[in-house]
Amino acid sequence: MRNKSDLYKEQQSYIVDKLIYILSLDKDNGITLYDLDNNEDIKEKILYLIPEIKKYFRFDCIHGVRNTETVKRPYLSIIRNIIKLKYNMVISNYHIKKDNKHIRTKKYIFLLKNE
Repeated sequence: MRNKSDLYKEQQSYIVDKLIYILSLDKDNGITLYDLDNNEDIKEKILYLIPEIKKYFRFDCIHGVRNTETVKRPYLSIIRNIIKLKYNMVISNYHIKKDNKHIRTKKYIFLLKNE
């Protein structure tokens, strides 16, 4: 039996591109965890991809797809596991100042892999 990565290479690539489009990355090709957590539209669009992900990816290790109700941030699990097909993800600490409050968060930067 052939792997889904062999059978659905084009569809997988399309889903990765769709995910990057949904994230609407900043000028540094990144997005903060704070922005992800506070943007219901992005979370909803990512979770809407679950049926396609189940069809075209092996999702045993993607807890955000398998156990959506029990995972704290299923959208982040999906991003981490699907994006790695075409991008390297760099995670760093990040500080934001909003309404005179300092917010400590993570920043996820996506670097296109050399193929």
